Amino acid sequence: MRTLPNNWPSSAHYQGIQFVSQIFDEMFFDYTADSYRTPALSTLHRAYEGHLATQQIIQQALNPVSVKPIVQEMIYSLKNDPISKSILKNRTDFICQRLTKAQEKPKDARDLFAYARDNLDDSYALTAKRLLKEAIHTPHHKEHTQKLCREFGAYLINIGYTRQYIRHIINEILLTGDPNQREPDQLLEEFLSCFTEDVFNFTTYVWVENKFKQYLNQFSSLDFTEIRLADLDNNIKNKSRSFFQNRKGKSLLYAEDIEEKDPAAARNFVSTMLHVNRSFIYSINPESGFSWDERIFVHEPKNNIGSPLGQHQAPLLRRSSVSSKEATARTERRIDTIFKHLNKNSQQQVFRALTSFSNAFNSESLETQFVSVWSSLEVLLPDPSENARIVTYVEYVTACSGIYYSYRNFSWLFSDLKTSYDRAFLELLKEDKNFESDIGKFISIMCTTEHESTRLKLCELVADNPLALWRLHLLHESHKTPASINKFIKRHTERVAWQIHRIYRTRNSLLHSGQRLPYLDSVLMNVQEYFSNIIDALEDRSKIRLSPSHKDTILTEISFDLRFLEERLREGGDSRINQQDILNFVWLPGENF
Repeated sequence: MRTLPNNWPSSAHYQGIQFVSQIFDEMFFDYTADSYRTPALSTLHRAYEGHLATQQIIQQALNPVSVKPIVQEMIYSLKNDPISKSILKNRTDFICQRLTKAQEKPKDARDLFAYARDNLDDSYALTAKRLLKEAIHTPHHKEHTQKLCREFGAYLINIGYTRQYIRHIINEILLTGDPNQREPDQLLEEFLSCFTEDVFNFTTYVWVENKFKQYLNQFSSLDFTEIRLADLDNNIKNKSRSFFQNRKGKSLLYAEDIEEKDPAAARNFVSTMLHVNRSFIYSINPESGFSWDERIFVHEPKNNIGSPLGQHQAPLLRRSSVSSKEATARTERRIDTIFKHLNKNSQQQVFRALTSFSNAFNSESLETQFVSVWSSLEVLLPDPSENARIVTYVEYVTACSGIYYSYRNFSWLFSDLKTSYDRAFLELLKEDKNFESDIGKFISIMCTTEHESTRLKLCELVADNPLALWRLHLLHESHKTPASINKFIKRHTERVAWQIHRIYRTRNSLLHSGQRLPYLDSVLMNVQEYFSNIIDALEDRSKIRLSPSHKDTILTEISFDLRFLEERLREGGDSRINQQDILNFVWLPGENF
């Protein structure tokens, strides 16, 4: 959650559009925590996915264990998506009831997925836009608005828009200029009008090594044609004089009729074709070193617009920057922990996993990155016993994600508020006398009844920030009682389990059929997050053990601890949280509070 760069009016009239702008900014911001990013699929595309997956199960191409999570996720999605509920109306309950009964019947589930898909397909985008336009005039209905934004954001990714382009539109329209100069309806209409069902026809220009150009059309479905600068239309040249300049040892090639949703998608498609061509050549002559300029000029002839676009920023590289000193300290702590507190066999496995993970950074290909990170995750996890492999993976990944989930949410919000409000925020935290650390004070203020007045002051401090107010409200409500914390963690682990099943299906699809899925970017970021969660969990748990342990022992312990935590939270019921409860239910083991 960032402070928006432009000055928003403080009137309630602008609260709705400001909140929508913040949600979209956060969903597509490079360093957003996984809980606040765009979902992998909209409800409509979950219906598409469910229909395909159940058909594969019927054809015995997919493990039947996949039916239940696919159905459960679809039921949750239908019940919580305002867009699909607006379209389906009372048919929502009908479909959910039938899906519940179809969890052991793939054919029935397949037909229900098809029914939902066919009823949602034609009007999903139009309904989403209409509801968003209505939502900015009801700024107090934040949960409804947030759901709309998340579903529409996922829909845009699913139909082929790139994060790069969506991010550009968010910056250009919602985050640039003075909002006072435009009415909320005008701002939102301008933003939404950038996303249509249309597919555009692009022409691309790229500089390649002279010795590479002769191979390009041999292996590619894309026709590359050489063109001299003297023969290039001045109208195109004038759009970027610096790009269209002769380069020693390189030729300018163009490719026409590239059909994509946006310029970044066209640029990425051409880059992929160049990589494919080079891979074919490498398979014959590994010593060949053909290259091209990563900046590719993308022109859209119909509207006569174009500009050079740089290399697609891979999700793995979207990491918040830290100082070299801090990075060195973190690395030293991690190495020290692994050497001192894990046994030799576990050390080898962790290092092998980290090596596989680091290999992902050497490729621009999302597919290669995904396979590398997934392989590193598999190395970290215990071998499956009598369970299906995916069942074992779900158990341990959800345990490492769930056990620290409450603390991480407080930590994310604490960091955001500290960045945005600095000293004023830290001064408020001094009103808590129970904890020594600032993060401990923040959790105490957010959870306990004795700090009601401090919470009100905190809300007054962030009154100009609708998203910050909403985050404070959500965390307070979800951590008032043991029962509410249990629901909060349970909801998260269910979502993680569904996503692990999707990631596993994506892995099988890539390795066995070579099919690329439109949400690969999203699941890659998720699997990276899960890998980091496991590494963090191993580091946190191993350093408080008295003797070197096997990683599988620690991961099994974490799995049992999550079940024990859920049991204690159920027993705690609706009693209000106190200071000891924070240590028992929220705090990290071994952390200095």
